[in-house]
Amino acid sequence: MNNSRRIAVSVSISAGIVIQTKELWEELTQALESLSVRLVFELAEIPSDWTAFLERLDRVRPEVILIETEKLRVPLDEVMRRIRSTEARPSVIALHTTAEPDAILAALRAGVVEYLHPPLLSLSRRLWSAWTADVWSRIQRAGGR
Repeated sequence: MNNSRRIAVSVSISAGIVIQTKELWEELTQALESLSVRLVFELAEIPSDWTAFLERLDRVRPEVILIETEKLRVPLDEVMRRIRSTEARPSVIALHTTAEPDAILAALRAGVVEYLHPPLLSLSRRLWSAWTADVWSRIQRAGGR
């Protein structure tokens, strides 16, 4: 006799968005509508005061940050070092308006979990898979939540 039961699990991930390009912002928010994402902050420009930004990360603790890498004023590897120094330690997904191989390679080497570019609507499922896999992995390493 098989007493196994299926349990439906709904996972909602908290996210922060840091995007300066209006078109990219609009496309991402449209793509996120179909996913279980709870936005804990939205910035319409790249931070100039990194200390305040990092303090905000520690306060709201998003599991994922989607950040437009094209508009950064400092190198991405420095941004990643700063984000990893927080207690929040969110996963970072790089957003860019193009799929330039050098930019993709640089982002992955800096430590982002995913690199996304338009059209984002067709990438929604891939985005969700990247988030849930990374968040689940971090929860398991931490011994649960």
